[in-house]
Amino acid sequence: DGVERELGDVTTTAGLVSSTDPFSDGSLRNKFLLDGNATDLLGNLVATSSTITYGTGVFGQSGVFNGTNKIVFPNSSFNFTGGIFTVSFRFKTTATSDSYLISNRYGTHTFGIYMSGAGAIVIADHTGAPNTYSTSTGLNNGLWHHIVVKFNLNSISCSIDGVNDTGLTATKVFSSQTLANGCQIGGWDVGSAGFVGEMDMIEFYTRILTTTEVNTLYTQTAYKYSA
Repeated sequence: DGVERELGDVTTTAGLVSSTDPFSDGSLRNKFLLDGNATDLLGNLVATSSTITYGTGVFGQSGVFNGTNKIVFPNSSFNFTGGIFTVSFRFKTTATSDSYLISNRYGTHTFGIYMSGAGAIVIADHTGAPNTYSTSTGLNNGLWHHIVVKFNLNSISCSIDGVNDTGLTATKVFSSQTLANGCQIGGWDVGSAGFVGEMDMIEFYTRILTTTEVNTLYTQTAYKYSA
C-alpha cells in the first residue's frame, strides 16, 4: 500500500537480539549475527571457511554475498535429531536468478532453502521430486525480509514477514546424502546458484516454534520497509 512502517523497538529488543536463549528453554542451537564475523554466538558451530564481506544489516552488520563467496560448515552441522527444527533468517536481494540461501546436503534430513528468480522462497528436498514454492513472490525487491521455515519430520511450513505462506505448507520426503561441503550459508556444494545479496540474524532451533514465537522474532526487527 506504499505506507512506510517501522517494526519493533531497538531499545527494548536489544536483549532478544543478542540473547542465546530467547525463549528460556535452551532450544536455540546456533545463532549467527554476522556482525563482522561468521561466529556462532552459542559456540556450537565453527565454520571451516568463510569468504563473505560485511555491510549494514538489520542489527549492526550483515553478511554480504556475491554469488561465489559463502560460509561452509563441517559435515552434519545442520543435522537435527528426528528432523525436527526451525530456521529463522533475514535476507535482502535484487537478484533475478535462482540462488541458495541455506543448504544441507549431508545427513539423513537434507534440505535446501533458496530464492527463485521470481523472488519466491523454495524448499528443495534433494530427492528429485518437484520443489515447493511459496505463494509470495517478488521478495527480490531490495528490502529486508524475515523467513522462518519449520521442519517437522516430513512436514514443512514457512512464514514470510510474519505471515504463514500457504504454498509452503506441505509434506515432503527428505533424502539422505553424504556430500562434502554440504552444509553452507549463501550457497551449496555444487558451486553454482550462489546467493547475491545480504543476510542477517540466522538462527537454528531444535524444535518447532509457535506462531507467537515467530511473531516475536519478526517484530524484534527495527528496520523500515515499504509494503
